[in-house]
This record gives sequence, structure tokens and C-alpha cells, in this order.
Amino acid sequence: MPNSMSEAEQELLSLYTQKAYEAYQSGNMKQTEHYAAKIARLQPGNGHSVFLRGAVTGRVARPGKEMQNIKAAIQIWIPLVESLEGETLELMKAAVDEAFSVITFIPVELSARKWDAYLNKQTAEELAEVLNSLMELDDFYSASADTRTAYSWIHSLFRKNYVFWIDEVLGINKPIPVGPDSAAVKAYYSVLSAIHKMAERMEIKCEADTVIRDRAFKALERYKKLNGASQELPARQKE
Repeated sequence: MPNSMSEAEQELLSLYTQKAYEAYQSGNMKQTEHYAAKIARLQPGNGHSVFLRGAVTGRVARPGKEMQNIKAAIQIWIPLVESLEGETLELMKAAVDEAFSVITFIPVELSARKWDAYLNKQTAEELAEVLNSLMELDDFYSASADTRTAYSWIHSLFRKNYVFWIDEVLGINKPIPVGPDSAAVKAYYSVLSAIHKMAERMEIKCEADTVIRDRAFKALERYKKLNGASQELPARQKE
């Protein structure tokens, strides 16, 4: 993009960019959006402005709309990532990677905490819906050979983060709920089924990842033993 800004405008652009990232790092999405808009007015299409607009969109608090927010953020980032190359592309991908981790972890964390606090049918169903919706969104960007190729970097974002979502839900010593006649316990089967599917998809980069994946597999098996569940265990994929 040709640089036709005056020296004063360039100084303003630098100031707004600094303020926008300071607000973003502190979690002040309103201020982030404010300065990102100022950047865009000075320089339409500015990469920092586009990135931050996506990050803010993904974190806007709209109960029940979390997946729509995440998808909207990704859609904002796609043309930005596709317009870059070389070192600039790698830096932007790293920034998107970090922002994606935040906007996807928040709904998992909140839903898992609600389940831990109330242990009822509704919170189990809400948690299962969040987990399944994330996998459906992953599938959306890898539904065909064309989309898998074009959006391989998006699919990679999901694969990297499955391990964090699984770990947040299962924890280290969280007990498996027991009570075959309990509506909450029955609903929790859907949570563990979703976790099992995520474990099949997750990226294995170290021994700790393998431990978390195995914990996901064993959690569903243990649930069945404790509760005498009649549902069939999902078949494990061959590695």
C-alpha cells in the first residue's frame, strides 16, 4: 500500500497502534475497538486494525452467540492473512494464533466452571454444546478438499487448541459423576463423548499432549464402568 501520509499522520498512526495494543493486552475491548477504528480511518486496510477488529469481535460478550463471534473473527482475519507473505505473514499468523486461543478458550472455561459449580443437566448440556460447536466450526473450514487446502492454517488453529479445551474440562483430579439414574450424569455423557472426539483430532507435540489425550479416552471408559452406560464407546482412530 503506497504511503501517502504526512509525518504527523504517521505519528498519529503509531500512537493509535500503541494505544490499541495496550488496551487489547489489558483486556479493554471497548478501547481496543476505539483505537482500531482510528487506525482504520487514517489508513484503511491497515493490518493492525483488521487483526484487532477480529480479536475484539471474537471476545464480544453475547451469551449464546460465542460461536458466531468466533466465526466472524475468523472471517475478518482470512483476507488479512491471505494478503500477506513472508515474515509479515508469519508474524500475523502468530498473532492470530494467540488471539484465537483466547476467544475459543473463554466459552469452554465458562461452561466448564458452570458445570463444576452446579453439576446439573442444563450445565452439562451447555458444555457439550460448546465443545461440539467448536468441532463443527473446525469442520466448516475443512469440509472439502478445496477448503482444507485454502484454510489449512485455520484447521491448524483448532488442532493446536483441542488439548487446552480437553484439559480445562477434565482437569487432573476431577471426579467422574456417578449415578445412572441422574439426568445430570446422563447429560454428562455427551460432554465426555465430545472430549473423546476432540482427543482424536488434537495435535500431539509432546509427551504431555499424549497424557491428556489418553486421559480423555479413559474418562469415557471410566464413565461407562461407573454408571453402567449403555451407549457405545466411539471407535478410536488408528494413529
